[in-house]
Amino acid sequence: MFRFLFSRRWIGLGLFVAFMAISSWFLGNWQLDRWEARKESNQRAAVQLEKAPVPLSQIESADGKIAGKHHWANIQLIGTFRSDVNIVVRYIKRDSSPGVEIVTPFDTVDGQTVLVNRGWMKTANTGDRPEEIPAAPGGEVTISGWWKPDAVGDRGTSIDADSVRAIDSSQWTKRLGTEAVPGYIALQQPKTEGLTPLDPPELGN
Repeated sequence: MFRFLFSRRWIGLGLFVAFMAISSWFLGNWQLDRWEARKESNQRAAVQLEKAPVPLSQIESADGKIAGKHHWANIQLIGTFRSDVNIVVRYIKRDSSPGVEIVTPFDTVDGQTVLVNRGWMKTANTGDRPEEIPAAPGGEVTISGWWKPDAVGDRGTSIDADSVRAIDSSQWTKRLGTEAVPGYIALQQPKTEGLTPLDPPELGN
C-alpha cells in the first residue's frame, strides 16, 4: 500500500525535507549566536559611550596593545596634528552621498603617534582624493574621540598616494616614520569646519 514511498520522487522529497529541517536548525542557531553577540557588543558600547574621556594609557596594555573590549572608549589626547599628512579613506557613503574620510596623524605630548579620523566630507565620487581638504587645528590642542580598532583582513589597507580603503595602523609606519598606536580615534572635539564627525554606533538588535 505504501510502496509508492520508496519511489525515486518520494525518496528525493524526503531527503529534501530532511536537508531543509537540518539547515533551518543550524541557521536558527547561527542567527541566535549573532543576536547574542550583537547584544553583548551593544552593551559594551553603551557603557563606553557613557564614560568621561580618559587618557590613552588607561586602555593600553603593558605591551602597547589595545583590546577590542575598549571599542568606543572615549579618549582624550593632548598634542599636535601633523598638518602635512592627510590620508583619504575612499568609498565612504553618508546618507547615500559619495564621500571620503580624512585621517591625520596626531603626535601626543607623551611621544606617541595616534591616527585621528577627523571626519567625512562629501565629494564628487567616492574614489578620488579631493583637491581641498579642511586643515587640522594648528599648535598644541586637546582632542577627544572614540577609539576604534583596525580593520580586519586585507581590504586595501596599504597606503597608495595618501589614500586607503580601510584603516590599519600597522600599515602606516613607512609613511609616518614612526609606529602608530593600534587602531584610531574617531574625532568628536574639536570639530573641523567642512568635516562631519563619525556617528555613534547603532545600538539596535
